[in-house]
Amino acid sequence: MENNYINLNWNLVEKIYSDKAKRLKRIAYRRINDIEIAEDIVQNTMESICKRVNKDNRIYNLDAWVNTILKYRCIDIFRKSNTIQYFSNDVLEKYLIEEELDTIENMNLYNALNDLEELDRDFIIYKFIYGFNNTEISKIFGCCNQTVKRRIDKSLKIMRNKLRIE
Repeated sequence: MENNYINLNWNLVEKIYSDKAKRLKRIAYRRINDIEIAEDIVQNTMESICKRVNKDNRIYNLDAWVNTILKYRCIDIFRKSNTIQYFSNDVLEKYLIEEELDTIENMNLYNALNDLEELDRDFIIYKFIYGFNNTEISKIFGCCNQTVKRRIDKSLKIMRNKLRIE
């Protein structure tokens, strides 16, 4: 089987910036809701990519790799500013999880998520969609770290079992 790895070089970095900068700004803006900070995040992302050019990097999926770097730069902004966005249930209900899951061919995942208790579903959304860690989630909901970990583990086990059955 042939490996489809991409070697990172300066030409590729220029291509990433020219082809993907607008899309990256749009993604960062959706997470941060501030255009200036979104532009800074894209610059930080490109800086991180540039730092890795001289290292022996072999990338399998370029888009996923760049998006992952961008995601963690957005999370770093939240952590550095110590501003965690607290979402009420109204905001969570308005958040269209269906739009995120429309790209998933297997709608059983959506059904398994909806079968969870409301608090467990909120923990899963904060963990895997918003990208918060367990400590941040515990601060938001006013419970201990271990409770968050236990409930997420329990929820994932329930979802796995439901998906195996269907």
